[in-house]
Amino acid sequence: MKKIPYYGRSLVHLLGVLFCYALVTYAAIKLFGNVSLWVALAFPAGIAVHDFILFPLYRKADQVVVDYQMKQQKQEKKYVLWLNHLRIPVVISFILLLCYFPLILRLSSNRELYTGLAPDSYLYRWLLVTAALCAGSAVAYFIRKR
Repeated sequence: MKKIPYYGRSLVHLLGVLFCYALVTYAAIKLFGNVSLWVALAFPAGIAVHDFILFPLYRKADQVVVDYQMKQQKQEKKYVLWLNHLRIPVVISFILLLCYFPLILRLSSNRELYTGLAPDSYLYRWLLVTAALCAGSAVAYFIRKR
């Protein structure tokens, strides 16, 4: 991906982004006037939490792993980039957790009504899917490494 020079490095850019969030929040409140204020604020708050807290955290974590892989790559002559074999299962597992977290974390009250599954089975099934994704990715990595 091509980097845009100086994008996001100035105070003007931050103020512009905050102004856009405020404008979108104001428009959403006016548009959904009959909806609860908490519901109208949930979407902009989610965007702000993602952009200002979560994105820098997982970007830094990814950079640490990339730096470690590049250091390893310089030491070995034959190498296979294992980073994507780590990224793909983690992303898929995280998306599944994000979609089904009320059921996985047992926050939903009528669990059996919707799916017919036992209420305690969601966490174990998610862990099983995550383990299968990681195992499949590890097998693919070692096959490719040969």
